[in-house]
Amino acid sequence: MLANVLIILFLALMAYWWGVQGFFSALLHLLLVIVCGAIAFALWEPLAEGLLLPAIGQLAWGVALLGPFALLLIISRTVMDMLVRKNVQFSHLINLICGGVCGLLAAVLTAGIVLIGLGFMPLSASLAGYQPLAVNADGTVGPNPDSRLWVRVDHHAAGFFTRVSGGAFYPWSGHPMTLYRPDLAHQAALFRMSKHYDENASLIATHDSVRVGTVYAHETPLEGLPAPVAEALNRQGIRNAGKRIVIVDTEWQKKQDGTFDSNTLRIAPTQIRLITHATQRGHTVAHLHPPVGFARTISRPKTANEAEQAPDPRRFTPIDNGQVAANDNRPQQKIAWVFVVPTADNETPRFIQLRSLRFDLPKSMNTEPAAVIAAIGAMQVEQKVQPDQPLPSTVGTVGRRRGSGPPAGHKAERIVRTDTLPRSFSKNRASGFRFVNSAVHSGSQQVPPTEGHIGQKTKVDSVYHSDDFDMVRLQVEKDLAMSTLGAAITAAKALQPIWLEDNFGDKWYPLGYVLLKDNGTQRVNIDPDNPIMHAKQLPFWDMGANDEMYLYFAVRKGITITSYNIGQSDRYPCNLVIPD
Repeated sequence: MLANVLIILFLALMAYWWGVQGFFSALLHLLLVIVCGAIAFALWEPLAEGLLLPAIGQLAWGVALLGPFALLLIISRTVMDMLVRKNVQFSHLINLICGGVCGLLAAVLTAGIVLIGLGFMPLSASLAGYQPLAVNADGTVGPNPDSRLWVRVDHHAAGFFTRVSGGAFYPWSGHPMTLYRPDLAHQAALFRMSKHYDENASLIATHDSVRVGTVYAHETPLEGLPAPVAEALNRQGIRNAGKRIVIVDTEWQKKQDGTFDSNTLRIAPTQIRLITHATQRGHTVAHLHPPVGFARTISRPKTANEAEQAPDPRRFTPIDNGQVAANDNRPQQKIAWVFVVPTADNETPRFIQLRSLRFDLPKSMNTEPAAVIAAIGAMQVEQKVQPDQPLPSTVGTVGRRRGSGPPAGHKAERIVRTDTLPRSFSKNRASGFRFVNSAVHSGSQQVPPTEGHIGQKTKVDSVYHSDDFDMVRLQVEKDLAMSTLGAAITAAKALQPIWLEDNFGDKWYPLGYVLLKDNGTQRVNIDPDNPIMHAKQLPFWDMGANDEMYLYFAVRKGITITSYNIGQSDRYPCNLVIPD
């Protein structure tokens, strides 16, 4: 592993260098590293959250730690060299041994801070081969036995600065780091683990994009949970006494700062941690707890007979495999995170950490059993479609255009709940795509018609969507204005956004299109990370009289599509039910 080689070389070089420089110089350097490291950790959160997050986004957490440390160390070394021009004379052996030890200790702390800082950068899960954590098949996160450091510099540095923050530096700071950032080296490794779930996942959030709501708590056993939920949580021991179920409501709002990257919110379970405080031998200690599941709020339109205060139902998803994540592309999301913590040592929920942001939890929590059960919600029992089977089709209705003036260049004709392509094709003739089984995940290519039989292993017949979403296919046709003035207005309208709207008022943008030519050729363009925002992106200029154009939308289950919209002027009423 390259990381081990680099760290060992750095430690050896620093031990030798400071052994040559002498004990006194090495001791001064060690003290400077300690002071600069302590100040860097003290400035870390205020600098990242208050200044750098809005400015540099996903680089903020790493730069906020490494930047002050490097700058302070350079300045302090320069000042110290100017003020202390002479060395203290010791024997050569003492200089070599004691100086080397001080240099080695300083190198361990320096390498540890650098490794922790790099851990909080938007890099891959592996740093030069070092990936201390792995997501297990059951969804838990544990040590990676195949990736260990020979010298655990990150753990040594985190442990040292944690101790001094509650010891020698406590009167200055008054906030021991261990209570607010427990197991810092572990957190640095977790920061990048969301890439395991989705390479496009954002690593950050901002305080104005995330809000923490009500907290629910109840000691186990909790009677009355729906049987599927109780069974899903049983591995956490909820049927036994001595544990507490904690549910924290969070609300996420779409921002342009990386919280929602590429128009989709992708929250990996590794980005969520509950921090509890416990009392052990008269001292307060902190623990990190991963979520065991999450519950989404299913907003339902209220009828006239329903009370406005009636809570919306929730759907619980257990984190029981290594791919479960809370993904959604709606502009606002309400997600409740479910934790199970022990009650020994009076362990009490204190903070929740959301993408490295720490939020205080109220001391007063809702402990009513009925409220806790409602907060967890019920599980949806789905009959999953086999990977090689397309989604069953459901045909909806499309009404006449409602709008004034010339149309926007195209009109909605037919809406269907399906993920199938107009025509199947072979993977052997389509190298420009990324596939998931027999579905197109992403890519853009003009695919010629396939002649003859297509083998089952190479057949492509659908557009990919995750289990949390359903797929809607909308057929549109050209509807060009006849006059010159009308054509100009049509071109202007083509710059307006296009979307499907559901019965909750949420907007769903197309993730791609397929243009089926009269000769059987298909122009397929699917990009879930860059939705089509306006009609100008659709190749209507290339449509012949007998060609067909299809738009694909990944939508949330349990909704009804009510309209297809082109800006604020053109609206096509629709009725397509998307079941849970």
